[in-house]
Amino acid sequence: MPAGAYPGDEYVDWVGIDGYNWGFDPTWDPGVNHWTTFDQTIGDAYRTALRIAPSKPIAVSEYASAQEGGDKAEWFRAMFADLDAGRYPGIRLITYFDTVKEKPWAITSSASALQAWVAGASKPGFRGTGAQLAAIAGDPTPTPTPTPTPTPTPTPTPTPTPTPTPTPTPTPTPTPPPARGCTVRYTTNDWPGGFTASVRITNTSSASLSAWSLGFTFPGDQRVTNGWSGTYGQAGQAVTVTHAPWNGTIPAGASTEIGFNGSFTGANPRPAGFTLNGTPCEVG
Repeated sequence: MPAGAYPGDEYVDWVGIDGYNWGFDPTWDPGVNHWTTFDQTIGDAYRTALRIAPSKPIAVSEYASAQEGGDKAEWFRAMFADLDAGRYPGIRLITYFDTVKEKPWAITSSASALQAWVAGASKPGFRGTGAQLAAIAGDPTPTPTPTPTPTPTPTPTPTPTPTPTPTPTPTPTPTPPPARGCTVRYTTNDWPGGFTASVRITNTSSASLSAWSLGFTFPGDQRVTNGWSGTYGQAGQAVTVTHAPWNGTIPAGASTEIGFNGSFTGANPRPAGFTLNGTPCEVG
């Protein structure tokens, strides 16, 4: 963030920074290990933000670590230890990029990474609330409401008696189909002959969902080569994914994310539909 781009403290509530530990074999430099620690990932940006806006709270508004190239669980443990020890006192909010896109960034990319994250996030220093975050930057000064100018009351004009018109017969409104209990968002990152797919499953029902199984059918010759956060099976074009031990329950209104790598020839169109425990889902 160049200092010349900073508009001034009176216009800024928070300063945001981001960074990624790309690990081994990133798409922009194949075959090379770019593993960095949490400090190497965001340290320079943090110190720049402090220098430019020392009085403003800092949000790590987007960051993540790859799985390959190092120990992701240890990366999480070292990050939480540094934050808990007050090494970055200006950071008041962190937002992890918990998804699978160019890399398997998700916290659930391995059981050890998930365990390290849960242990770190359970510490007392990481149990803030939205109200506390709002109080950090302070409330803006309210703008006074202007007093309205009285409008003179016009002299009423006699209203003629209207001629009654026939009441049209209303057209019956069709009954909408019942809402489905799940939504699936499917995104891919393609390269010649292969792709990484990210699948977010949201429970839109009013009840918790347990022991889920997701089904879909590829429209082409796509094949799942390996996946994470679930057990994958494929017969022809039909794919079935059953939950992993740590994500088998999806509370009402909550989501879980899975992903996989695949191969294809020609085109890679996405599946037209998804089912969750046999029930069709909306495709987001």
